[in-house]
Amino acid sequence: MRLFAPKHQKSIYDLFGDLSQILVVSSEALSRAFGEAPSERPALIRPIEKGAADAAKVTRRIANILAVSLITPFEAEVLHELSHRMSNVAAQIHRTADLTVRLGMGSLPPRLLDAATVLERAAGHTVEATWEMSDVAALSTFYDEMRRMDTHVQELLRRALTDLLRPSPPENEQAGARAAQGAPNVGSVSTSTMETPDLLGVLRTREIIAAMEEIAHAHQAVAQTVDLLRVKDS
Repeated sequence: MRLFAPKHQKSIYDLFGDLSQILVVSSEALSRAFGEAPSERPALIRPIEKGAADAAKVTRRIANILAVSLITPFEAEVLHELSHRMSNVAAQIHRTADLTVRLGMGSLPPRLLDAATVLERAAGHTVEATWEMSDVAALSTFYDEMRRMDTHVQELLRRALTDLLRPSPPENEQAGARAAQGAPNVGSVSTSTMETPDLLGVLRTREIIAAMEEIAHAHQAVAQTVDLLRVKDS
């Protein structure tokens, strides 16, 4: 597969490299934002917002090159789909970061920070894959690597959700535990004053977990498209 571009224009391989670098920068920025105080997050997610916009522009440039390139219609279709799926990863990262700020999230569960780190590695593997796009046979292990990372991320997110939704011990058990430890019995607490803030916190965190799942799904879609390109080109 060979693509030709004017001398003043980047090759399509370079543009896919640009897309993958955007994913790396955005993934790293998301991890940093997750680990910082809420007041620091608006500034930290600015590179993510820029990355999503830049990814859309690069995807359009790829489409314009494909429209005049000397490749088969199938190859053009798959590469067009791949660029859109990579751009979607950037968009999902931006959505997650934006939700984290808009929902006023406090400290995030450690498992979400771990999941963000795994997604950073997925972005790094995507960069390596774009280096091999001129020889798609070299991409034979990419799907398997990304599948393992997806499995790891999904396990971390399920654990985070389980931790979030695990029921607290009944009040009488809590009172018994306090008595056994010698703590004074402070009496019952109004349900209306205790449950509402906790419920809102659960709902906010659940939204972030769901958004992280979408990032993982978007990465997996990229891996599937790369593997399709490899299979059809063999």
